Amino acid sequence: MSEGSEVAVRGLHASPCLAAHNGSDRVHHILIDLRASKQRMCDLSMTATRMREALQAVEGLALDHVRDCNSDNAAVAFLCSNAGSFGTVRALATGLCTVDISLSLTAGEEPITEEQVAELKSTLQQVVDETCGGSEASAEASTATSTRSSSNTVPSSAQHNEPSEDNETQTSVSAKVFPPIVRGGAFDPYVPSADGLLIQYDFDKTVFHEQSPYQDVKIMHSRQFGNILLLDDDVNLGESDIAYTKAIMGSGSIDYTGKDVLILGGGDGGILREIVKLNPKMVTMVEIDQVVIDAAKEHLRGICGDAMDSLTGDNYEVLVKDCIPELERWGKEGRAFDVIINDLTAIPVTHSPKGSDWDFLKLVLQLSMTVLRQGGRYLTQGNSFNMPQALAMYEQQLTTLPCKLSFTKETVTVPSYHEQWVFYNVLE
Repeated sequence: MSEGSEVAVRGLHASPCLAAHNGSDRVHHILIDLRASKQRMCDLSMTATRMREALQAVEGLALDHVRDCNSDNAAVAFLCSNAGSFGTVRALATGLCTVDISLSLTAGEEPITEEQVAELKSTLQQVVDETCGGSEASAEASTATSTRSSSNTVPSSAQHNEPSEDNETQTSVSAKVFPPIVRGGAFDPYVPSADGLLIQYDFDKTVFHEQSPYQDVKIMHSRQFGNILLLDDDVNLGESDIAYTKAIMGSGSIDYTGKDVLILGGGDGGILREIVKLNPKMVTMVEIDQVVIDAAKEHLRGICGDAMDSLTGDNYEVLVKDCIPELERWGKEGRAFDVIINDLTAIPVTHSPKGSDWDFLKLVLQLSMTVLRQGGRYLTQGNSFNMPQALAMYEQQLTTLPCKLSFTKETVTVPSYHEQWVFYNVLE
């Protein structure tokens, strides 16, 4: 490999969680990046041509050369197949060379193998060596799979030696195979984190899916986290996420014995299940969506248990209603609660505290204060630890209320979220 070069492969590998996609039409993406010192990028056209020939030699791809597009700064080759697959090869004057493969696969059709990808990577390394005028150099290759175990080796970014104009003697080469990007499969395994990072879940089947009058309700099965509730394609709660439930209940800081408790939202039933164990006087839960309740009772038993098999009990009741009219009515009637748990929605992520989401959050907060007993607690989720601006805007909202409030917050790792989540404990 040329001095001062590296290669990164993002593409196919053996992954059990992708097997569920094989029964449907889908598009499989394989991305291979190579980088050489730009001083060695002498003949871009030759480099792109040789890379394109290496790609065409891969058995099963059946990609035909369509055209080339060359300039002083780049050489690009385009390929396609009758089945709708296509590929592009690029050699750039900056030293970056890329191969993008987009495989159009029908139901039951398998993509190229991990061994073929590894062989293609090795061939491309040799091509860049030869066309960029470099000499053979030692290579370090590591393959990452989508599951983590002691047998998997995932090189960190610290192991990648970036090419430098001032370091022409660098010889180490890194290679990394990332999980494939799959589009159009049986289901979408990708959910962004709160701060926009793409998370690939190990979903292997759709357990439940229905459009309710209020939202898209979906339950996916994860091999790690059990069944996971998604509302409007946003991860809500998984059967693994008792940490979320305990945190929004105050993490043991509140004695619920003999207390009147109000739960806003909470249609998965997790909070209700845990609180009724703690000898409260009465728990009132207000959830607007019957579809969520019914889906949870059938498919999220690891969260709700039998807590919602009946919507009324000796010390609890579940109201399938809009919470806003109920809060307004209770405020007029003078009803008060010792603890209010707001499990309706996370703090909106916006540049300013404006818009319908913020209006709803403020209204719920204001109405809740009218029915919160003096010295009571108001508990709610916040948002991701990585969204400090949104959290700061919410904390500012707490200072604008007529009543004087103090609050503490706690950061908890919620397993199925793949990120740390902030919870608020507000004291009137």
